[in-house]
Amino acid sequence: MTPTWEMREVYRHRRDLVIELLEQIPGIKVNHPQGAFYIFLMSAACLAKAMAK
Repeated sequence: MTPTWEMREVYRHRRDLVIELLEQIPGIKVNHPQGAFYIFLMSAACLAKAMAK
């Protein structure tokens, strides 16, 4: 395995971990990026709950 491939796998693991952890937060929806490390959140439901208190 080349150093570039190893780095790619490290970033893939980090991305997958961040997505897994974010998906555990109630009211948060997460996109699943295909080739980048950009993760976008849909948090409207979570914010609406917080503002209702």
